[in-house]
Amino acid sequence: MDVAATNYTLHINVTANQVPVVESTDVTVADDYELYNYVVEVSDPDGDAVEITEIAIPLWMSFEPLTATTVRLSGTPRWNQIGDTLVILGLNDGRVSSVIEHRFAITVGNTNTPPVLVTTPQVNFTTHDTLEYSLVYEDVDEDDVALTFIVDALPNWITPTAGDMGFKLEGIVPWQAQGTTQAIALRVSDGRDTIVTAYNLSIAPSALAEQTLHNLKVYPVPAQNQLFIECADLRSEASIQLLSLNGMILQQVQVAAGLNRVEFSIEGYKAGVYLYRIIENDRSTTGRFLVE
Repeated sequence: MDVAATNYTLHINVTANQVPVVESTDVTVADDYELYNYVVEVSDPDGDAVEITEIAIPLWMSFEPLTATTVRLSGTPRWNQIGDTLVILGLNDGRVSSVIEHRFAITVGNTNTPPVLVTTPQVNFTTHDTLEYSLVYEDVDEDDVALTFIVDALPNWITPTAGDMGFKLEGIVPWQAQGTTQAIALRVSDGRDTIVTAYNLSIAPSALAEQTLHNLKVYPVPAQNQLFIECADLRSEASIQLLSLNGMILQQVQVAAGLNRVEFSIEGYKAGVYLYRIIENDRSTTGRFLVE
């Protein structure tokens, strides 16, 4: 018996793979010292599972998988990471021969806060007062550079000493400054912004009168390792000081009334001009001596 041949037509529908895509809107702006936070959302039109990987991210950024279709990009850029930086993420649904790259750039802006003076300077003094205080600054951004300080105006009797976060100012107000206002001006920089600290010292006259003491001898001239001060005019206990030209006290002794001679060791003093001062109750006298 003959068997009739039957022909069949087989239709196979082949659907092209659709690659995964990022559904979220890229966050492309960040500020230094502020938290950047972006949750990347990915989908696959075919419903395939998607692997999300990091190909390139900046050093300040962390990559944190959250779910099968989301990852978190977060971090806090610093001042030295200002500018444009590239982010590249890899997307793979398992059906493509190579990873699909998703690229976007982040622009990190500068929101620097300048240094801030956190101490209040003293401004009112009288002659013969000791000036000693610090101007301390705070860098709220905690920049990775030390603050720098520039002195624009400072009385010559004040000695500034710069530290990591400020200035220490020291000196003795000279009698010649009485009745004056004297300017102090400093510039402070964190490497990006500079602020100016400027104020005036007000110097009032002291009740201590500047007088010439009689029978006063200061020798030898010039002095080398020792200095002698003789004063037969002391009526009561007195203070005798040796000072630098800017008023910093180098040595000080108390002497009894009628004491004729005081000896100071000045070994280690550099060659130059120095001051001596004798203070007795309501009067004082100031002079100079030479060291060679």
